[in-house]
Amino acid sequence: GFLGIADGIKSLPNSEVAARESIENLYTRMTDYLREISHLSSIKLILELLNQEAVAINNAIYKYNRLNVYDQMGTTLSAGIMLADKFGTLWFVGVNLGDSRLYLRKANGEVVQLSIDDTQVNRLASEGKITEHQKETHSLRHIVTNAIGGRLMKVLLPHQKIMVAIEPGDMVIALSDGIIDNLGPRVINRILENHENPRSLTDHLFREANRIANHPRTDL
Repeated sequence: GFLGIADGIKSLPNSEVAARESIENLYTRMTDYLREISHLSSIKLILELLNQEAVAINNAIYKYNRLNVYDQMGTTLSAGIMLADKFGTLWFVGVNLGDSRLYLRKANGEVVQLSIDDTQVNRLASEGKITEHQKETHSLRHIVTNAIGGRLMKVLLPHQKIMVAIEPGDMVIALSDGIIDNLGPRVINRILENHENPRSLTDHLFREANRIANHPRTDL
């Protein structure tokens, strides 16, 4: 199955369109391709096709932005496909650009963040200039360093490609920065660990994010 989330860049006025069309186009192209092939020869090929579609979407948005200087658009993109190879092994393959996230919740409750945030604070933390804890409240935490489209994205920057084997009962979850900012990593991990039912998991994530949005955290 297909999983994806795109979150428009708020500083660009037409970004909701970019987010919606990026997900819709990626879903349509990849599902059409998988429907047409008679057998799956290579998981790496699917990953490369997914990447090619992300590049094509970026190119289309870049062309639009060149023609619409006052109505620009851009979006994050975290998306992928869960499928089995010819040996029956399950895989998740995906791409990530921006600060939305992909998590793997294993059947045993272990939580793994599959994606890496393309943000200024993540870069500062990787350079040892701030701590992981400081990332959560840093003034630059919303500055994205990579995305689909945008004023300067003529060529899509190098980005993360994900290929991970999964087991029956595992779940892959996509979250936008709105959920991430409100909950923070500790609360996200706790909710993911404690809920193995997809509907219960999503209900708890949204309910807790809304609760914290209305009653901001004071423990940071």
